[in-house]
Amino acid sequence: MDRESVDHFRLLIIASDAGDPIRSGTLVVNVTVTDVNDNAPRFVRPERENTATSGPIETRLPESATVGSAVYRVRAVDADAGEYGRVKYDLATETRRDYGRMFDIDADTGQIFTRDLLDHETQSTYVLYIVAVDSDPADPKSAQTSVVVHIDDVNDNAPTIRINTPANSGRGPEIVNGSDVGSFIAHVTVEDRDSGPNGRFHCHITSNARMFDLRQLYTTEFKVVTLTRIVASASTSSARVGFSITCRDDGRPSLSSTLPVEVYIVGPNDHAPEFELTEYGFAIAVADNEMAGHVVGHVTATDRDDGAAGTVRYQTDTDGTDGELCAEVDSTTGAIVMSVAFDSERAKRCEIFVIASDMAFHLSAHVLLRPL
Repeated sequence: MDRESVDHFRLLIIASDAGDPIRSGTLVVNVTVTDVNDNAPRFVRPERENTATSGPIETRLPESATVGSAVYRVRAVDADAGEYGRVKYDLATETRRDYGRMFDIDADTGQIFTRDLLDHETQSTYVLYIVAVDSDPADPKSAQTSVVVHIDDVNDNAPTIRINTPANSGRGPEIVNGSDVGSFIAHVTVEDRDSGPNGRFHCHITSNARMFDLRQLYTTEFKVVTLTRIVASASTSSARVGFSITCRDDGRPSLSSTLPVEVYIVGPNDHAPEFELTEYGFAIAVADNEMAGHVVGHVTATDRDDGAAGTVRYQTDTDGTDGELCAEVDSTTGAIVMSVAFDSERAKRCEIFVIASDMAFHLSAHVLLRPL
């Protein structure tokens, strides 16, 4: 028998004797087929209960959706009766582990909803596995389906403008006083985290456009060059000229960013760095296995030029050296740092050459370390 096909039978029982005339009696017997949990839940389309789902369900949600927004309502039916046919919904174990912070489902209605804010740029698609289980306390049966949630982009990111310069002064782009037309000022990168038209942008100089030009190199890269000869009345560290870069995306509504930039006008690179001494000597105490990483002294070089042309960087000269150097120099401070332990079993002295350089000139100094 199958209760789901026929759940009730009405039987007419006739009893007759063998006499003449034949006499008989009748009895009506009503048979009710009781249910057992022999059917698992079955997912169906909410709008067509008799149509089972085939393959994943796909739905879309804008990334601007607020917490608690409805995502999709799944529906499952169970042909059994009573507790055997009452369906509860839940996220599959792996889905709850991976996305339980972002999504949840109403156990009674099957309504999936958001628990946190969404971001298309962080993740644009979620695959949620949904379980439907009947309420049989002894042997519950279940079914599973998947819901693919596509997060649609909205224009919630303005272009980000970054300016990169070869200068080491830390104060922004620099240009030599009297530079010709077309001189390079800075490299510019622009990023918009949105996609499609929301992530496409156009950039241009919005102030001092007669003096500077923004030229596109690649999709997200530009360079700034001069349109006129840059001349300052006095080539000092305080001479400067400014412009602004504005980038606007193609979103609706459109978002834009503007970056103001100051260009420092500096003198030409006329001078090489100068060490205070041509040879430095430092005495160090010998202590076994305790000297690696220890600062034993400093070398100092100065440059009379302005800006990046006057910024000095240090490096250890490795030409002609074999094996590990006994000491190295810090590139910005000129600190001499031991790179190996200096003990009585090693050579009686440590010797290195340090190079000081600006953008064009290089100068070397001799550094000698002797144990006490």
